[in-house]
Amino acid sequence: DNDFELLEYILEFVNTNNELNLVLAGYFSKLITSLFNTKKKDLCMFFFREDNNHILNFARHSYSKSIADVLLSILRCDNMNSGLNRFNPEIVWGKKTKILSILVENLNS
Repeated sequence: DNDFELLEYILEFVNTNNELNLVLAGYFSKLITSLFNTKKKDLCMFFFREDNNHILNFARHSYSKSIADVLLSILRCDNMNSGLNRFNPEIVWGKKTKILSILVENLNS
């Protein structure tokens, strides 16, 4: 079974091209931040798996301060304390590069 099934269900909130309700985004951010405070290593490993593109959804909705704060927490996952040293550094860097590309596009629009 998928250990992250409930988390993936929660993350469907940002899996949309429509603009997010900013109030709901604030509650969503509080939930994800709470999870980060208790399970940082697990979340960092989850977000940087090669088959996971949820962090790109966060970048797409970075116009919301709440979502941008969560994205910042994800980007702060450092290699030594989060278990990311088990991943190919090119995968981690590739995901971070895609995020930065989306953020730059958002600034230009």
